[in-house]
Amino acid sequence: MGEIKIALIESYYGGSHKYWADNLIEGLPYDVSLFSLPARHWKWRMQGSAPVFAKEILDHPETFEIFIVSDMIDLSFFKALISNRYSNTPCIYYMHENQLTYPLAEADKEKHFDLSYGYMNYKSCLASDLVIFNSQYHRKVFIDACRSILLKMPELKNIETLKTIFNKSKIIPVGIDILRLDQLIQTENKEKHFPPSILWNHRWDEDKNPKYFLDLLKLLDRSNIKFSLLLTEQNRSSNQYLNYIKKYFNNRIISCRYINSYEDYISTISKCSLMPVSPGHDFFGISVLEAIYMGVTPLLPVGYVYEEHFNIEKNRSVFYSNKEEYFNKSISILEDKLTIDHLDLKKSINRYNVENLMLDYIRCIKSLL
Repeated sequence: MGEIKIALIESYYGGSHKYWADNLIEGLPYDVSLFSLPARHWKWRMQGSAPVFAKEILDHPETFEIFIVSDMIDLSFFKALISNRYSNTPCIYYMHENQLTYPLAEADKEKHFDLSYGYMNYKSCLASDLVIFNSQYHRKVFIDACRSILLKMPELKNIETLKTIFNKSKIIPVGIDILRLDQLIQTENKEKHFPPSILWNHRWDEDKNPKYFLDLLKLLDRSNIKFSLLLTEQNRSSNQYLNYIKKYFNNRIISCRYINSYEDYISTISKCSLMPVSPGHDFFGISVLEAIYMGVTPLLPVGYVYEEHFNIEKNRSVFYSNKEEYFNKSISILEDKLTIDHLDLKKSINRYNVENLMLDYIRCIKSLL
């Protein structure tokens, strides 16, 4: 067998999806061809991207030996459209997120919950030859959500299919570019902001729970705690929480801008003292792990993916179980009164080195050919 030809299909080529795809292209020792669409209109990407990619694949002069497809596509629809040429070609389905446990936007909460997108994830898992989840936490909550939905069906509940999905699944995290971060650490100014700065380096969408973060800022302000703010605003971001912070905490903001350069972004966030993470949606958390690796102290919710990353018994000081603990530990970190084992946190992140994770992909690919 010569060089393996892989079609990498990403219908939402932006953010963590782009990061994942770019790492595969750079890290896999195979001939990887990327088929992608811009990161917008996610619902239509899931419903409408299959015919677009099927045409591109069928028109392509090369014949592919394996497909790696992200979760923003109806895989069963895609496979049906290419079946005349690729009926036996294995498909790997990568689950960045799922639409059964993804939090609803505020504007959608009054509407009837649309199960079709989450059910599309379920069908795509069944249609694939291998499902890869970015964390064990993600696999568990997805399969639990599928079970809950299927049990509500009137008949033909197909509960046994969940065991099928589990048995053909693997865990491969998105990964962190440790080598690049280590290079940046060598040139980085280690001095922190004064007064100590609080970092928000997430999207401002509802699934990241920015209201929880805003509530913290209000409490800190009322308690006369000294702090400053560093907000890495997403391109085109504008919502009620960000606008409120800009209006009422403007005198505390050191920076509030979208940072295009990765080197500039890492340099900027590394000067922060505290990164409070709201309870909400995260199936891996690239931006959180990058900031921790660069020395920013996190505050992490119990019961989410972060317990998979870090030993909660050894690092209980950076976890919180309720809003009171969230508030009190934030003050302790800002006032440098909390003992944090930064070395252990950093050591835990090392296992997500993206170069090492490529070996897991290679093993998966070889097992299907």
